[in-house]
Order: sequence, then C-alpha cells, then structure tokens
Amino acid sequence: MSKSIHPVEIQEIAADEQLVFLAWPIRWISDWRKTAMEIIEELSPWKKLVFASPDRVDNAKLHTEWNEDFFSRQRNWEQYYLRQAIQKWVVLFWLGKQDNPLGEKNGIQKKSYWAITHIELWQIMVTHSGRLIVWIDSEYNERSTIINDLQQSSYLDLSIPYDHNQSSDFPVESTLEATCFRTSILLNS
Repeated sequence: MSKSIHPVEIQEIAADEQLVFLAWPIRWISDWRKTAMEIIEELSPWKKLVFASPDRVDNAKLHTEWNEDFFSRQRNWEQYYLRQAIQKWVVLFWLGKQDNPLGEKNGIQKKSYWAITHIELWQIMVTHSGRLIVWIDSEYNERSTIINDLQQSSYLDLSIPYDHNQSSDFPVESTLEATCFRTSILLNS
C-alpha cells in the first residue's frame, strides 16, 4: 500500500519504503497524479511506495497565508524530497500542455509557465539522470526542443566539448502509461 506526502511537514522514509517524487508545473496543470500513482501501484504491488507531491492538499491553500516563511518551507520541503529521490529512488517529471492561461500585462506574460520546473529538471538531468523519468505531453509547446536538449550529451555535460552529433539514449515518454511502466522498472532495479 502506498502513501502520499505533501508540504510542508517532513516525514522520514522507512528502510522498506521507496520514494517517487512527482514533479510538474504545479500552478497551471490539470491533476494527473492520482492516475499515475494507481498505475505505479498496480505495476509494483509488493512495494511500499511513498509519493512526494509538492502541491498543498485539502484546504491548505485557502487557510495558509502566502508569505516568505511559508515559501521557504515549501521550497525546502521540495528540495529535501528531490534529493532523497535522486539519490536512491525515482523523480518523475511531467511536462504537460498549458491548460490555464497565465495573466498578461501589456502583452507580456507575468510569469514563465514552468520556470522553476525547468531549473529542477536540468539540475537532476546533469547530476542524476539515471534516477529520472521524463514525460512530455505531445501537445507541450516546446516538446521537440526539450527532447533534443535532453538527448544532447555534450549540451548537458559542460566538461566535454560540444558535439551536435553526439546524442544520448535518454528516453522521453509521451504517455502516462509508458512513464509509469518505466518508473516501475526503475523501482525494481
């Protein structure tokens, strides 16, 4: 049986549990996590899984004043579980199409759609790509660019000379089912 943990309280992961960190642009994407968790549980029924999801559940959003202290606690929570997942278990990134429009001011978008998620993805890709599963929706605007960059070994590793002909075999999934299947394989390896 699995469990889900959410910001901002830290819970230790038991020795017999495995952590899957679910990463995505949380402000503007429809919820996909419940289905993903169900599929991964079904593929790994003998595992004790813990899903770390950076969204605040229940009415926490309504009852929490957004201030710098809470923001720091939220980011620290995310970094804590991201570190644990990349060291021992799995980080699953989903980049879906933007389903809610962002506000604009004078024709300029107020905030980048997935700015922080972009930074987190590249940090993990460069340092721990073996613990990373990436799913990019077929309708994601920059899908081909991201896939190209993820598969350019010399683009990611600045210690080697750039060679546009040198590609990695880093897989990028296009369906939830394939992503969950790869997650299950990684959990069982």
